[in-house]
Amino acid sequence: MNQVIIINGPSCVGKTTIAKEICKQSNNKFIHLQIDQVGAFYSTIFPTEFKFAENEAGTENNDDRLKGRFNNNRLARRKIVALILLTTAKALLDKNFNIVIDTALDGLDAQELAKFYLKYLNGYKITFLRNLLSG
Repeated sequence: MNQVIIINGPSCVGKTTIAKEICKQSNNKFIHLQIDQVGAFYSTIFPTEFKFAENEAGTENNDDRLKGRFNNNRLARRKIVALILLTTAKALLDKNFNIVIDTALDGLDAQELAKFYLKYLNGYKITFLRNLLSG
């Protein structure tokens, strides 16, 4: 059975370095997928102001100013980005590749996003390393 390793943690703590090392140590039997790269691709498709969902009254639209409030648009956008990543992962898994994903599931929607990942990849052997690198 093909394997998925999901490395989750905050930005700039070495997830990508670890993912690349896993690929190297496995003699390239793993393919590395990065949420950051998918996010960069996503930003070439949709304008910054594009809304997928309406927010609750008082919820900031700008992620930098969330102030602890749940942001429906942020979650919807993050699910679209995750779906691009996970669809790619699933296609590669179905072609007998193993996958290592580095991602940053954070904020108030982190648990829902983690469940989204696990549900989408159900049926594959998954190792989920969460917040393993945070202080």
